[in-house]
Amino acid sequence: MENTPRVITGIDQFSAVVPFKEGDELKVVNRIQRRLYLEVLFGHWYDETPHNGYTKTKAYGSPKIGEITLSWNANRPDMGILLYFTAKGKALFEMRIREEGLDFTWLDFIKKIYEFDGHLTRVDIYWDAINHGYNIDQIINEIRNKHIIFENRRKVAIKLKNMKVHGTADRLQTISVGNRRYSMLRLYDKRVEQLTNKNATRKVLAAQVNDWLRIEGQIMGDICRELGRKICNLQIEKELMPYLIGFLTNQWNVKNLDGKRPVWWKNLADYAETPDNLPEEYLGEAETTIDPIVSTIYWFLKFGGASTIYKIHFLFGLDGDNVFINTLHDYIKNTGNVDGFCIPNSTTTFIKSVKQAGFQTKNLRPYINKALKRIKEENKEKLTRRNLIKSKNEKDHQSRPKQSDDPNDSKLSACYFLT
Repeated sequence: MENTPRVITGIDQFSAVVPFKEGDELKVVNRIQRRLYLEVLFGHWYDETPHNGYTKTKAYGSPKIGEITLSWNANRPDMGILLYFTAKGKALFEMRIREEGLDFTWLDFIKKIYEFDGHLTRVDIYWDAINHGYNIDQIINEIRNKHIIFENRRKVAIKLKNMKVHGTADRLQTISVGNRRYSMLRLYDKRVEQLTNKNATRKVLAAQVNDWLRIEGQIMGDICRELGRKICNLQIEKELMPYLIGFLTNQWNVKNLDGKRPVWWKNLADYAETPDNLPEEYLGEAETTIDPIVSTIYWFLKFGGASTIYKIHFLFGLDGDNVFINTLHDYIKNTGNVDGFCIPNSTTTFIKSVKQAGFQTKNLRPYINKALKRIKEENKEKLTRRNLIKSKNEKDHQSRPKQSDDPNDSKLSACYFLT
């Protein structure tokens, strides 16, 4: 059991819209995927079911490991091109950036969106307090008994009827403040959420800690658009998270009856006010459901590496294969020389983390088999989904609701107002 107090911050799911002129949608889509490295990181996209009036949706990744989608309606330029990252899709994007050793940060990403004359439409900002002893049930009781007060950005107290509690019958888990159509603040027991959700990606950490409070701000609409513009004025990535947390604490405030902040909200606000004392950050550190060796082989087989070998084989045959493989061996053997491989920092970090984690490195075959199995399952899933999309008409596409990536939506058995 891990007892050390930790604070983790980051961006969860988010979305943006980029405009296009009638007839130029594919040109703009290609520009987005090129400038944001989507094609480099994930290879070819695949068809996904469009929603909310969009008639075309292309996706990267997969629904199981994380998905990034681009959606548009060629007849509705006013809707723009929607770029949407699920929470898992964002973690997958970070993992691929790290694996490829690309110097591309979330600050760079957001600035690119605004260079396209686009804007952010949703950003979920989170702050996790692990092993700090904060208890969500105790916070709920304090709210119900009016011992603590939530205020909006105008410093007006938020009424209890505008707060909700979500959870299971035996344990309350989530407080929601506000309207999810605009901006919403959530507080919930992240440990319970991870341990009870079969698709959760942080089960290992959740099982090792005593408690885990998440405070999450969902920023949408015009406020989110303006937030993106202000982010573009930042100079370095290190400024991003303190700024976002500061934005969150400006949208909402929490105080006791004596006017002071509860300790959990004070710790959150202190992060924004003292950015030099940075906590550990999540960016690029989300757990995946597979080990890193399988992941590396998977990406090689599915995208860049295997694609290069296939091209050589198709053009030059077996002789070309042998020449290329022998050249590759010599190139690796000469690592550190002017005619050899130059090791990126991400590769050194990867090897070190694998050794420290104690992965078996005597036999490669089990890892290859797992990677191949994953590819086979995904190919079957994509084929099934492709056939399903073809069989449905446009009306079915538009009437089917978009699945939420919200961790609470799929499992709520109780929802009531705090009155």
